[in-house]
Amino acid sequence: MSMTVLSGLNLTISQGSMYIWTQLFSKQEEDGWSCFYLIVKDVMDAPGGALLSVYMLQNCDDVWRLHVHLTLASDLYPQLIPKGVLVDNKIYLATENAIVVLDLTSSIASTIQPPHGVSIDLGKTTMLSRADDGSVLCLIHINELQLQIWLHNGDNWSLLDTICLSEMCANMLEDVPTADIRINHVGDYNDFVFLEMGRCVLYLDVKSRTLRKGYEMTADEYHLGDIYPFMMSWPPIFPTLSPARPF
Repeated sequence: MSMTVLSGLNLTISQGSMYIWTQLFSKQEEDGWSCFYLIVKDVMDAPGGALLSVYMLQNCDDVWRLHVHLTLASDLYPQLIPKGVLVDNKIYLATENAIVVLDLTSSIASTIQPPHGVSIDLGKTTMLSRADDGSVLCLIHINELQLQIWLHNGDNWSLLDTICLSEMCANMLEDVPTADIRINHVGDYNDFVFLEMGRCVLYLDVKSRTLRKGYEMTADEYHLGDIYPFMMSWPPIFPTLSPARPF
């Protein structure tokens, strides 16, 4: 396991503007890794809406370069911070009205509608993810304690899977209302989902359809925050210590 430190990106806030949200994406390519830093900035009195910029840092570069810069319609940028996904060479962002598709090759933004009957709720009942080898877009949605996984095939949506959560949640936490269950994080390829219910974090293994409690907040904690899981070798391998030098 190795760690890479990215070069800093110096940004200045001009008068009359503010940053709405930012997000970092990365993808592995033939010649190494490429990173994309998305910035959505609201400019007062600017026509059209918010300004959307994407800076790119390639494997051998030490400087971020402006890759995409365009205006996003005011009815499309969300009031809540979304969790976008990078699928192939497109960034997908769920907003209250549609899913914004930012093509990094053509520098064009377009929109697609969610599946029929699914309303996008950025209050953590709807979240985008990647499937297969990371080249397919999925939408995860909780509807009346049913977790639905929708697959986007380029033109239409198809319902890939439905998991009933009511019985699993009731058997685990009898004294916690299940109406407030929310999605915190969806793993790549939809292998697992982290859910919030009451003061607890639940880990859902999609393939085995098993639900486990992963964490429960203490009395001093008021907000769970976002979950960012990472993969590591287990048991961990530590470097060999050099023999101590005699004094």
